[in-house]
Amino acid sequence: VVSIDIHPEFTQHAEKMLAAKDIQNVTLETADATQGSDDKKQYDIVAITGSLENVPEHLKQKMKIKGRMFVITGSEKDPIMQANLVVRYGENDWLSTSLFETYMAPLKNQKCETTFSL
Repeated sequence: VVSIDIHPEFTQHAEKMLAAKDIQNVTLETADATQGSDDKKQYDIVAITGSLENVPEHLKQKMKIKGRMFVITGSEKDPIMQANLVVRYGENDWLSTSLFETYMAPLKNQKCETTFSL
């Protein structure tokens, strides 16, 4: 299990809680997952714990073939977002299924698409 969090105090708290329960199969990292990374690590399961306007390519690439991702997508300005299950079927083949409507605060520092309005 790998957990990545942008807030160092969350990572430090998690380290203490895991140590208290003698859980040793978890790797904790403090980083901004919205910005991507150079590592080529891929995972069977990815859970995004903040909303995104869209799922960026670098996060989809983090899934192994047959891997799954839980992610909430939508605009912070819209009170209705979608909880999605994304499954990777091939190198460039993903299927996203909407599970239910919800709302979740956006991830910090996510890159939002610019929209034009009059």
